[in-house]
Amino acid sequence: MSGVYRHPRGADLHITAQWLDETGTPINLTGVTLAPFEIVPAALAASITMTVTVPLQGTFTIDCPWGDSWPDGIGRLVTIRAKPSNGGALSIPIPLELV
Repeated sequence: MSGVYRHPRGADLHITAQWLDETGTPINLTGVTLAPFEIVPAALAASITMTVTVPLQGTFTIDCPWGDSWPDGIGRLVTIRAKPSNGGALSIPIPLELV
């Protein structure tokens, strides 16, 4: 994954993303769950869910309802890192820019 996701203020978060290796090949997520960790701001951690949707294609969703836990202002204010349940050492940085 790369880039910054632009997210409108006040809207529930729903992102569909794909995890690729350095050659652009999808990471097989069969039997793997993804857990959010190192959430900034930390208050969002209790509201974020991650679901693997198409395991062979490395596709997953990230959902979080809009609420008081979201930071004020606009700009690159939210970062979510995901960790796979298979013990992988890599994490997925998911930067969000609020617009």
